[in-house]
Amino acid sequence: MRKKIYVDGEGTNSVYSRTCVIIDGKQPQVKKHSKDVPNNTAEYIDLHDALYFADKDTTIITDSQLLVGHLTESGKLRLRT
Repeated sequence: MRKKIYVDGEGTNSVYSRTCVIIDGKQPQVKKHSKDVPNNTAEYIDLHDALYFADKDTTIITDSQLLVGHLTESGKLRLRT
């Protein structure tokens, strides 16, 4: 049976940021970060945390278009010059 890990990050509310990882529908693991980070950074923090629990039969589920785009190579990166 495939393991499912749900991830979501929340950033930039001027005080703190939160990240959340849910593994196979169990109790959410919510982390509050004292440092204010942008939302996309919070999403990547979640992905990093999820990979710690993942194995080859894991599906990671996210609502982040940025993560999905970067990981599937369908997203485009813009370089600032």
